[in-house]
Amino acid sequence: MKEVKEEVYGSRNSWLKPILESNDIDFFSDLWVATCRNKLNNDKLSRYAVLLESKSNKNVKENIKENVPVYFIKILNNNQIFLENLRNNKSKTLSYKEFIEGFTSKLSCEHISSFAKGSTNASSLSVFFREYMGKGFALTDVDFYFGTSNIMIEEKGFVLDNHCYLGIGQCISFTEIIKDIFNNPKFYIVSKQDNKYYMSELIKLNCFNSEEILGWGKMNPIKVNETSKEGILKKLL
Repeated sequence: MKEVKEEVYGSRNSWLKPILESNDIDFFSDLWVATCRNKLNNDKLSRYAVLLESKSNKNVKENIKENVPVYFIKILNNNQIFLENLRNNKSKTLSYKEFIEGFTSKLSCEHISSFAKGSTNASSLSVFFREYMGKGFALTDVDFYFGTSNIMIEEKGFVLDNHCYLGIGQCISFTEIIKDIFNNPKFYIVSKQDNKYYMSELIKLNCFNSEEILGWGKMNPIKVNETSKEGILKKLL
């Protein structure tokens, strides 16, 4: 059984973000994919939605398959949610109950009541899904999205024996993003450790080639190659 460094959600500062900003590279980091779990709806034409917490990249919908709804969403006070359909530009303010019922119906899913306390470091959308949307849905974020080039990046905090690791659920969600949700995106995993940079493109993921990692459970190893800061930037320019 392998052991890795602890990496608490929401507590790790990004080393990549300041590099992108200093090189004037536009990126988007408020993009989420909501999925109805496969056992409740296995139809790839109806089980997904893309949720944006910022309107700065509304044109992201051009890179998303037409059957996938795309929404700008904002969690408001007083148990209300503002929702704008970016496919038709219609918007409304909904109660939590109205959103849960409408969203569940839209994704042909089922609301299975459960509760998990959202992290204080997480976004308001992530907290809402964990606390209110139940076990029927999965919510996955994309760390960095580059709309013009349709490139995505997942940033990891450690490398072990030239591998980064994805949880099985995260691996499955990334596969769905690549195959079922976006139109031919490039998806990279990057990491920096001991002043060395690592990168690999996520292609043909095998999400059940897992290893038992102490303190983490079953994780999928992703082979990464040593590169440089310039090598990472070259992929984005």
